[in-house]
Amino acid sequence: MIYLIAPKKGTKRKDSISAPVGLCYIQSYLLSKGVNSKVIDLEITSKKELIKNFQKDKPNIVGISCFTDNRHFAFDIAKLLKEIDPNIKIVLGAHHASAMYKQVLENYPVDYVVIGEGELTFYKLITETPENVKGVAYKKGKNIIFNGFRELIKNLDSLPFPSYKDLDIKKYKWEYNGRLIPNYDLVTSRGCPFACIYCSSSSFWGHKWRFRSPKNIVDEIELVNKKYKIKHFRIVDDNFTINKKRAIQTCKEIIKRKLKIHFWIQSRVQSLANEPELAKWLKKAGCYFVAFGIESGSQKILDNINKKQTVQQIIYACKTCKEIGLKINAYFMVGNPGETSETINESKKIIKEICPDEIGISLTQVYPDTELYKQTKICKDHYWLTKKRPPNNTTEHSIFKLRFWQVKLLLTQKRWL
Repeated sequence: MIYLIAPKKGTKRKDSISAPVGLCYIQSYLLSKGVNSKVIDLEITSKKELIKNFQKDKPNIVGISCFTDNRHFAFDIAKLLKEIDPNIKIVLGAHHASAMYKQVLENYPVDYVVIGEGELTFYKLITETPENVKGVAYKKGKNIIFNGFRELIKNLDSLPFPSYKDLDIKKYKWEYNGRLIPNYDLVTSRGCPFACIYCSSSSFWGHKWRFRSPKNIVDEIELVNKKYKIKHFRIVDDNFTINKKRAIQTCKEIIKRKLKIHFWIQSRVQSLANEPELAKWLKKAGCYFVAFGIESGSQKILDNINKKQTVQQIIYACKTCKEIGLKINAYFMVGNPGETSETINESKKIIKEICPDEIGISLTQVYPDTELYKQTKICKDHYWLTKKRPPNNTTEHSIFKLRFWQVKLLLTQKRWL
């Protein structure tokens, strides 16, 4: 028996919970190879229940997802299970474990780290000699051995849909029209061709954008819609609309199959700036909300973070969505390199101009294996051994100044709502 454990996420938000899609993909891949496993989500299952099931099932391998924000939860689970059964093999994966695999293996009771994309690597790890498996790191004596990167999966349509056989899928909810309803998180692509300095996505998934076909995407939507009666979907790709033709074909396929659904997407502004055709098809297919990573209203800041977008594109994209009837969620950051009172005022100005339906204003956080981490040198690697959250970028301004600016932008939103 193999356990695949999603630790608590470490966020305070309890109204909406996202399913551990990555582990569900690994489980479905293992099932396709005849390997049995159990997914346990500690956002829903208690630690007491985990221990009880662990002692009953006696798994020989445990895989644990480990993100930077919840890394200490992952490490605590690894320690707990090793204390119960010292012979258990612990495997960590996901963004933080991949970025800091040496530190993880040196400081925690972890036997292996799966680096990057997990399906094939994890399967190979449990069925072959670990020393020969690409994408795996492990400790041998006092040395940390990394077997080299595995080639990325080229055809994402070849992967089976995520398995939810061990989870109550209707417990995963999202707010829609003022109420929480069952939601399904959908991944239609991997990788990002852009290189924003604060983001670790491309270092994990790669810079090459790999995508599923419209038919394959809608096959999954239709299956979930009919099997579980779920009508709300979040397309959680970094940028669903990066390829206009594929996005439109996906919308047409949803319409063709007469699926009465509502969905939410994330997009870069370039994809929808002066693109009414794409916006119209999104609306027709059931899209109601577009989340844009705007980050700043200052071109200087956008250039500093290598965002590869312009202020004019932000305005055009929001205008296009508004005219078609798509709601906008605008994400802003405060505290990127070069931030000043003037750049904050530029962000304030653009908030007034685009009038987003929802807004998120966060202080810039610094994550390992990002260009921002290398540039700011805000903390040493041993920082990640603590239980502290990723540090805010206070290399140029105090935390009090950053929070003051954050409130200033939030008040801008309040004034036009």
